[in-house]
Amino acid sequence: MTNRHQSILGDPLIDRQHADLFASLRQIESLHERRLNDEKVIDHLTRISEQLRQHFMSEETLMQQVAVPVEEIARHHAEHLRILEEVARLHFEIMQGQLTHVSQVLRPLSDWVAAHVEVYDAPLRDYIVKASLQ
Repeated sequence: MTNRHQSILGDPLIDRQHADLFASLRQIESLHERRLNDEKVIDHLTRISEQLRQHFMSEETLMQQVAVPVEEIARHHAEHLRILEEVARLHFEIMQGQLTHVSQVLRPLSDWVAAHVEVYDAPLRDYIVKASLQ
C-alpha cells in the first residue's frame, strides 16, 4: 500500500482523514502474517470501519457545503453505502471463520478505499476550489 492513492483535495479535514485511513491500512499491512482473530488485528479493523463511517459523513457534509449537485451527492452516498456493506460482509465472514488471514481482508479493503478516493473523491477538488474562491 503506497500513498500514491492519497488525494489532496484542499479540505484539511478530508485530507487528514484520507491520510489517517491510508496510515491505518499500512498498519494492518504490517500485521499481514497474523491471523484475523488476533486482538491487535481486530482492533485495527474496528478502527478502520469507524474511520470509514466518520469519513463518509464528513464527505457528505462537505459535498453539501461546496454545492455538489444533488445527483452526484446521491451517487457518492450510494458508493459509501456499498463500501460499508462490503466491510460489514468482511466482518461477518471473519466471525464465521470464512476468512482467517489479514491478507484476505487487506487487499479488498485497500482496493475499495483507493478506488473510492480516485474515482469519487478526486472530482470533489474542483467544487472545493470553486467554493474557496467565492
